[in-house]
Amino acid sequence: MNTWALIIRPLRPTGQGVTALDRWHGLQAPWSPGGGAAWLWTTVMLLTLVACAALAAILGYGYVRRRKMWTTFTAHGTKDGLSEDEVKLLQHMAGLIKLRNPVTIYTSEGSFNRAVTRLMRHRRTVAMSGSMRANLNALVASIREKLGFRPPLEETSEVSISSRQIEVGSSVFVTLPGHSEAVGATVLETDQSAFIVETAEAVKCQSGDDCVVRHSVGSAAWEFDSQVVYRLGRKLTLNHAQDVRLINRRRFPRVRVDMRAHVARLPFLGENAEQETPEFVPAKVVEMGGPGLLVLQSSLGARVGERILITIRLAEDRLVQASGRVRRASTDTPDGGLLAVELVGLDPGEMAELVRQTNLAAVKQAREQIEPAEAALR
Repeated sequence: MNTWALIIRPLRPTGQGVTALDRWHGLQAPWSPGGGAAWLWTTVMLLTLVACAALAAILGYGYVRRRKMWTTFTAHGTKDGLSEDEVKLLQHMAGLIKLRNPVTIYTSEGSFNRAVTRLMRHRRTVAMSGSMRANLNALVASIREKLGFRPPLEETSEVSISSRQIEVGSSVFVTLPGHSEAVGATVLETDQSAFIVETAEAVKCQSGDDCVVRHSVGSAAWEFDSQVVYRLGRKLTLNHAQDVRLINRRRFPRVRVDMRAHVARLPFLGENAEQETPEFVPAKVVEMGGPGLLVLQSSLGARVGERILITIRLAEDRLVQASGRVRRASTDTPDGGLLAVELVGLDPGEMAELVRQTNLAAVKQAREQIEPAEAALR
C-alpha cells in the first residue's frame, strides 16, 4: 500500500483541480483550428480536393472522348449514306460486341456479321412481334447494302457454297485456338446468322475467338473460318461463313453439267507440219468431277492416252484453260464422241477451284430437283 502511494503521489498534483469540462477542452484543443494538429486537417482537405479534381477530370475526359468518338461514328455513317435510324442501330450493334473502336464496324465485314448475330439473338429482338422483326431485318439489310457487305445466301442470285447449307445433325470438326487437334461436334441448330454445335468434349474458348470448321460432304470436305459468338458449356454458337474452301484431292463426286468448251489435240510431234498452232473444235462438258471431265465433241478424233488442250466457260463467266490426258474415248453417241479427260499438272489452288466448281454444280442440281417438288406441294 505504501508502495502504491509513493508511485501515485508525484502524479496527484497534476490532476487536482481539473474538472471534466477542462479535460474535454484539452482533448479538443490539438484538433481545433490553430491547435497542434491543424496541419492534419489541412492535409486531409487538400487530398480530398485533389481527389475530387482528379475524378472530375477523368470523368470529363471520358465524356469528351466518348462524345468525340460517337460524333465521328455519326459523321462516318452520314458519309456512307446511312439514315439517322440506321446510324443509331449500327451504334447499338457496335456496343453489343463491345468494339474498342466502334468505327471499324463500317469497314470490317466480320465485325458487322458478328454484331448482326448478337442483335438477332438478343432477348429484346427475340421478344419482338413479327412485323417489328421484319422491319429490323429490313433495316439491317439496308445498312449491309450501303456499307457494301455481301448479302446472306438467300439474297444472292448466283449459286455459292455457304456454311448455311450444313444441315442440323451433321458432324463437323472445330479447331479452336490453344487446341492442337480438331474437336468433333454435332450441329444442333442453324439459322441465317449463326449455328450452334455441341462439342464431344469440353473446350476452352471465349467470345470473339477465331476457329476453323471442317465438314465432310461425300468425298469432299468443306473448310471455312468462323468465330465464336458465345459458349454455354459444350455448346458453341459460331458465325456462318460465305466463303468455303473445298478440299478434295483423291475421290471426286460426279455431277452433270452443261458447259461450253473448246478442245484441241496436243501431240508431241505434229501430224501436219504446216499447222503451227493447235486447232480447237467446239465441245461441251456434260459431266464434272474435280479434275475429271466428260467431254462431248464431234470431230476431234483424240485417242486414249493422248494429250489435249481444253478451255471451259464456267457459269459465273470465268474461263478455265488447262491441259489434260484422254483416259477413255467412245464414239457410240448420236451427237458425237465422248472423251473422259483428266486434267493434269494442276497445283493445289487449281485443284481446289475445280472441286469448288463441282460442288457448286452439285448444289445447283440439288436445287433444281427440290424446287419442282416444293412447288408441287404448294
